[in-house]
Amino acid sequence: MGIETETETVVRQPTFGLARGFTLLEVLVVVGIIAMLSSIAWPQWQRHVASSQQAVLVANIHSMSFFQESYKLRHGTYAVGLAGRDEISSTIGWVIEDDTAYEVQEGDGSFYQVVAIDSDGVSVCLHMPSRHQC
Repeated sequence: MGIETETETVVRQPTFGLARGFTLLEVLVVVGIIAMLSSIAWPQWQRHVASSQQAVLVANIHSMSFFQESYKLRHGTYAVGLAGRDEISSTIGWVIEDDTAYEVQEGDGSFYQVVAIDSDGVSVCLHMPSRHQC
């Protein structure tokens, strides 16, 4: 019969005129665009986080105000001059579990002010019971 020869079949994938990888310039352009977008978005994100932390502090101070009103009904005046959660808890009964420093300061008798500073340094000061910022 004849001599059998092995033939090698090469199958090529069509590339449709496109290169198989990215050039260094294309990668650098993408990295530059990502860096630019990040530099715009990062400060906005930080402001959003700080405003949400302030909202939590305001909500906590509002919950404290219910205990202050109850204390005023029993004693005729607001509890003021309180520094720290333990002193606030033992005086008006308000208990909260967080890492925030609270201080109840004197007002003119018809109001008091509460200063709250969380562990990240975000702070809120409110005149209570009118809930206006200091």
